[in-house]
Amino acid sequence: MMAACSSNRNTIPESTTNSTTSAPLPKTTTAFDAQRDGSSFERAIVINEKTESLGVQAETTQLNSLYPGYKKVSQRYEDYKGKQHEVINITTQDGREISVYFDVSNYFGKQ
Repeated sequence: MMAACSSNRNTIPESTTNSTTSAPLPKTTTAFDAQRDGSSFERAIVINEKTESLGVQAETTQLNSLYPGYKKVSQRYEDYKGKQHEVINITTQDGREISVYFDVSNYFGKQ
């Protein structure tokens, strides 16, 4: 069951896509923190990149690491306690539908 959020504004529906890619992603500076597993706004994975392109790459790296073989269902942006967050809804390889929360305030809207 997917976690629900208070707002669906800025929802970006996506067709189901495969998370795998043939080309390796560039190295990012975002490191995984077990205290921030992406299961809620309070435990959102903080993306420490300074540009949008590196931030998106870091999100993809985190999702591939946590949920190999996942498929993206949709994504949306939400403000939570003054910080911009991205919520990505995925289907895991074993068929579970979950929401993964990212704090994207470090890079959101930056080239």
